[in-house]
Amino acid sequence: MHQYFKLILPAFVPALLWCLTSCNANNKSVKDISHFDKGTNYLYNNDFQNATLEFQEAIREDTANWKAYYQLASVQELTGDYQLAFQNFSKTVTLNPKFALAYYSRSNISGLVGDERSSQRDLKKCIENKKDFFTAVLAKARIDYSKGNLDEAIAGFTEAINLKPDNYLPYSLRGSCKYKKGDLTGALSDFDMEVKLAPTYVMGYLNRSTIYAEQKNFRQALNDLNVANQIDPLLSQTYIYRGFCYYSLNKKDSACLDFVIADKMHNTVAKDYLKKYCGR
Repeated sequence: MHQYFKLILPAFVPALLWCLTSCNANNKSVKDISHFDKGTNYLYNNDFQNATLEFQEAIREDTANWKAYYQLASVQELTGDYQLAFQNFSKTVTLNPKFALAYYSRSNISGLVGDERSSQRDLKKCIENKKDFFTAVLAKARIDYSKGNLDEAIAGFTEAINLKPDNYLPYSLRGSCKYKKGDLTGALSDFDMEVKLAPTYVMGYLNRSTIYAEQKNFRQALNDLNVANQIDPLLSQTYIYRGFCYYSLNKKDSACLDFVIADKMHNTVAKDYLKKYCGR
């Protein structure tokens, strides 16, 4: 896929704000509320300092309280203390090796510090414990994509689609994989679904226009690019794509006008296109 199709690396989704208790703290007197419940309430109110103190107290009371370790690690992840967050997510899975969310959260930390191997290993553990964890399945497939393991990535994106067939993103990423493997028909089918499921997402039209252009179907590509331009008229790459399609349809004046607009928007390839196709 062209440079315009950018892979989103594993998302930083802290997986916080998840109620590990019955959330009945409000029905108790302040005196009776546990340190864990207090910490959770502080966390929900973005009071990370007091949340940290309460989760630490909960751990002092019960060193096997894996929920407190998880919430403490989540606070540390939010505040950027990745080393401690990693340690406490690790403590969580030691105490509860079946808790999929802790593996997922720890994989996020590994991804943030550039340790893709550890991130992928934790994602595998997460999926082993919870096979329908859509976000983890998608994240693992993205890592395979970024490493060039296209067959594995396609299998992962297909699994994600099976879990959530109404989510456009795995179709988009699987279409990109198929494009890189030379499967234009398969890529077009996936980008069709991307556009159907996310009709206001501009990249879907750009992705599909790329396939149409590869197939020399410049009129269809132009239709998609016009829609993309209506959605986001400030996206310079649309003008580059559309200019190329105009030129291929022998509409040089329209092509050069789009290249000029892209150049004024400081698109990095616009000057080269003006020189190559417009003699400027």
